[in-house]
Amino acid sequence: MQSHNVEEKPKKQTTARIKSYTKYSGMVYQIFGMLAITVFAGLKVDAYFGNEDKLITAGATMFVLVTFLYKIAKNTNN
Repeated sequence: MQSHNVEEKPKKQTTARIKSYTKYSGMVYQIFGMLAITVFAGLKVDAYFGNEDKLITAGATMFVLVTFLYKIAKNTNN
């Protein structure tokens, strides 16, 4: 009876590790996707308005990074 409990504990730990790994690897794909979309859209908007300094691209990218870092901090506290 007790050996059954010993076998379940490592299985639960392994499952928890897999869930944690998939959660954070999913966040990595989200940030790369959001940054790619933001940079692409920012470059298009900068080209439309004739901005040579790419200020809209830089501002939008910084906004997305700060927002995503806030989201990560909020999720890891829970």
